Order: sequence, then structure tokens, then C-alpha cells
Amino acid sequence: MERPAQPTSRPRDHATLRAYREVWTPTAGEPVAVGITTEPPAPSAIPTDIQVEALAALRATRAAGHRAGLVVMATGLGKTWLAAFDNARFQEPTAGREPVPQEATRTLFVAHREEILRQNRDVFRKVRPAADLGLFHGDEKRPDAEVVFASIQTLARRLGEFDPEAFDYIVVDEFHHAAARSYQKLLDHFEPKFLLGLTATPVRMDGADLLALCGDNLVFECGLVEGIDRSALVPFHYWGIKDVADFEPIPWRNGRFDPVALTRAVETLQRAQQTFDEWRAKCGDRTIGFCVSITHADFIADFFRDRGVAAVAVHSGPSSSDRRTRSKSCRAVCSRCTSPSTSSTKASTSPRSTQS
Repeated sequence: MERPAQPTSRPRDHATLRAYREVWTPTAGEPVAVGITTEPPAPSAIPTDIQVEALAALRATRAAGHRAGLVVMATGLGKTWLAAFDNARFQEPTAGREPVPQEATRTLFVAHREEILRQNRDVFRKVRPAADLGLFHGDEKRPDAEVVFASIQTLARRLGEFDPEAFDYIVVDEFHHAAARSYQKLLDHFEPKFLLGLTATPVRMDGADLLALCGDNLVFECGLVEGIDRSALVPFHYWGIKDVADFEPIPWRNGRFDPVALTRAVETLQRAQQTFDEWRAKCGDRTIGFCVSITHADFIADFFRDRGVAAVAVHSGPSSSDRRTRSKSCRAVCSRCTSPSTSSTKASTSPRSTQS
């Protein structure tokens, strides 16, 4: 039997939540009317030392009049956290400029995959808990949110729905993709007060000039070696292994190996056995293996499972394992690389910071 709705209840939507947020006062840690003490507030996120340096550089570049900039940080140093911290401080006065009311600024965060969008939104929520955050992807489209997290695929098809000055602050994640036509359309359409490009890999094999897309303004850079030297990343060992595959006859087109020919060359039992033997000799623990294609990832994961190793393939295809629900006992994850390369396995770094 369903419980009847309260006559004073109203449907919960974003407009209702926005109105409530304007009148709500925090009670965390204080006694409420019924005499129950609420839980203490969660600790605020704090930038790491490297992020503090990057934030200072971003503030300085805006003070100097720049309206765009590129930040290069190795994977694991917290590029999304940096963007969230900088976005939260974007309203603060700089070089005599009056602070802008927070509700008057709007932010667009662009990425290329739904999972990344949701992860980025969760990071922003920890830094800006009072902000109105919304997705613009798939079935969930909230173009009126204070901070919009949009997939480049959806956004490129619907740019006409946005005024060029709709957003004051735009973040383009994985900026090494920005040379693609879809990103070019986005950059040509919008006119933000500041554009922040984020990447860990600024050098492209096709020679595309990413820095030119950010006004030739490299704001801050902290690479892998520096991150390890500063104890922000976990050090790792690297082995160069002679490959049994012959790459000489594989065509090289547009700055990379032909994907079909490359997959055919590496998707062999001989090379899979070499990968397995090297993994067992040098790793033998939880591992991420970067493969050259979706079918290659499935092939290697099957090969490992046939030999008693709990392994899954993670990629954008229908045969992918669910990234959010895969077993923690899995020992090997075979993931498709964004760009095909000649390596089948690769060491990865993990951040030492407490941000999570």
C-alpha cells in the first residue's frame, strides 16, 4: 500500500534545489531545534604544493591579461582538482579587478567520455559544494547549470544552442585532442573570459601545435620526472623488451601506425605468449596493460583468463567490462590506448596526495 503524499510536498527539481540553496543556512556541528547535534562538516579539499604553484601561475597569467592558457601536468598530479580550485577562485579580485558574484559566472568543462565527465563533476562538488552542477550528455542535458560538464560529441552537434558568451570560464580536458575538428568548432564558437587547457601529453605525433590554441601561453608545467622527484608520484621501474612482432611493413599514416594493420601484427598467439611471460616474470601483480585496439584488448584479456589469471578488457566497445563494478580481485586490466603504439604493457603512476 503506497503512502499518500504530503499535501505540502513538491516535486524535487533543479529549480527547487536552487531556490532552497539561496535560503539554506549550514547547521553542521551545531545543535538543531530537536536537540540532536549534527555531524561535523567534512574537511575541505586542500591543494597540493604543486597545485598551489599552478594556481599562482594561473592567477598571474590572468593578471597579465591572458585569456587562455595551457597547463601540462603528469597523470596523477590532479589536473581536474587544479581546475576546480582555480574555478572556485576565478571570482576573486585580481590586479585591482572587483570580485564577480559567484552566481554571475558560468563554467563549461569539456571532456570526451561520460565516465570522465561524472568523475570531474564529483571533484568539483567537493571543491564547490554549493555550486549548481549539471551534465550535458546523453539523456541528461542541463545547459542552464552554473557549471556544465559536457561531452565534446554532444556539444559539437549542438553549439548553436549556446550563446558565444554563455560561459565565463571554459576547461578543456585532455587538451591534446584539441586539434580535432570537433574541438576546433568549440574553440571558434565560444568567447570565455578565460580558457584553460589541461593535458599530460602536449606533444603530438602529427605535429599539431596545441600551444597556439591557447594563445601560445604555457602557464605551468610539471612532468612525470619532476612529480616523482617531489614525491607526488610513485616511482616505477621501466623495462625495454624486444618485440617479437615485425613493425617494418606496417603503414605509417597521419602520424601513427595504420590501426588495422597494427592490430593484425600484434594480435597473435606468439606475441600474447611473450606478453604473458614478461608479465609473469617482471610483474605478476595487479597490472594495467595498454593495447592498440578494442579487439586486441579483448584478445589479451581472454589469453590471460585462459591461463588462470583474473583479467578484464576495458574500452568503449560493447564487450567492455564495467569500469565501476569490476572485481577488486582482478589482477590484469587490458585497456585500449587512445592512439595505437608499439607497446603492449606500460607502467603507471599513482598519486601520493590525499585527494580522492
